[in-house]
Order: sequence, then C-alpha cells, then structure tokens
Amino acid sequence: IKVNKTSQFKIEIANYIKNKSSLVEEYKHEIELFKKISEKSISGAITTNYDTFLEDCFEGYEKYIGQEELLFSPIQGSGEIYKIHGCCDKPKSIIINEEDYKDFEEKNAYLAAKILTIFLEHPIIFIGYSLSDINIQNILKSIIKCLSQENLEKLRNRLIFIEWNDVGDEDCISQFSKDFGDGKSLEMTKIAYQALEEKLAE
Repeated sequence: IKVNKTSQFKIEIANYIKNKSSLVEEYKHEIELFKKISEKSISGAITTNYDTFLEDCFEGYEKYIGQEELLFSPIQGSGEIYKIHGCCDKPKSIIINEEDYKDFEEKNAYLAAKILTIFLEHPIIFIGYSLSDINIQNILKSIIKCLSQENLEKLRNRLIFIEWNDVGDEDCISQFSKDFGDGKSLEMTKIAYQALEEKLAE
C-alpha cells in the first residue's frame, strides 16, 4: 500500500492550526475592532494564512481556497476572502513543501493578473507581512511587470503597509519606496504598528 505522507502531513498541520485557532483571548479587544471595520470598510482580503481567522471575523464573505478557486471562479471583487496558500478546512490545498511552491510559482503570473484588477480598483492594506517575504515580492514583481512607471505612480496612494515597530511612537506614518529593478520602483505608505489601534478606534 502506497501512503501519501505529504497528505498526512498536511492533515496534521490543519488539525494543529484548528486546535490553536481558539487561543485568541488576549487579543479580544483588537479582534473586536477588526470586526467593526470589516462591517463597512473592508471590501475583501487576500491571505497566505491557513487558519480561519478572517472568515470568522468577516461574516457573509465568500471564501476562495487556493489558486485554482481564485483563478477559475467568477469573483466579484467585493465581500470575498482569497486564501492563496490554502486553508486548514481543506488540508489538501495547503502549500507547504517544495513541490507545492513550484506549482504555485508556475501559476503566479495568472494569479498576479487576477490580483492586479483588485489593486487597481481598491486601496490595499498589507497587514502581517514583510516586504522581504518572497511570496509578496514575487506577486508584486509580476504586477509591476504589467505596468509602466507612470501607472505605478498611480498606485502610490492605494498601497498601505502596516508593520510592527517597537522603537518609539513618533512619525508613525511615512512614505517608502521599494526598487524592483528594470528602472521600476513601487511607493507605499508605511504605518507603524503603534498607530494601528488608534486609527481603528477613530
């Protein structure tokens, strides 16, 4: 009997995440604020996380798991959650090993084209990511290839990057530029983490 060890591994990952997903009591206040802004201020979400946190917070949102569902479903661009690295609800969809990532990379250009339409129509807020994250860099590179520097300038005020910063609390909002080569750079607004709760509470 041939056993698919990878599938069993993904099942274990999914079970582990499900068992840990309820440990959110210490962030109860922040989660309530997050739910409030989802009711009227968030059009949709794109995540690489496997857990069900977003769909638990965003009631009534349609969920698309993996690249296949996102690429081949008639998405509306509003009231939707795109889980591009899979979900613990569907262990087989989880992207975790080398083969998974190779397959993901092969479809990355198509995924980027789909995401580009969302970027052009809505302001985008990056939460919990670093620009050093290779997954984020690859998606941004694919999007940047499709646009001239002039059109990239139009995205400047649409891209907001929130990151943890425990050094001081002054000048929490700033502009920064990321060079992607070929004479193209992407500008974003950066918000230090300390400013986040204050912004959400306003």
